[in-house]
Amino acid sequence: MTGYVCVLLNDIFSTFNGIYMKKKLDSRDLGKYGILYYNALFISIPLFILSLCVDDWRECFLEFEHWNSPWFVMAFLMSNIMGFVLMYSTALCTQYNSALTTTIVGCL
Repeated sequence: MTGYVCVLLNDIFSTFNGIYMKKKLDSRDLGKYGILYYNALFISIPLFILSLCVDDWRECFLEFEHWNSPWFVMAFLMSNIMGFVLMYSTALCTQYNSALTTTIVGCL
């Protein structure tokens, strides 16, 4: 039952995200980069609170042994860059199409 609830919540939040993004992109208040900036800014607060609720956050972040590995750092940075590309392409697809089209097609 928990899985169904999580999938339903994901669907609801994805729908609201697409509708809100389309409204803000059409009104030209923020633009693509403004949407991406505020999306990252607003999710930072719950992410910080969630990381404090985890008991071993110090071990997970500060004492992680692979931070000194150049391959891990390169993979981590590439993951961040590709995450930005994915979010940018989602905003661009939503700007040129409808939110429903972006949800169904995704960013090819």
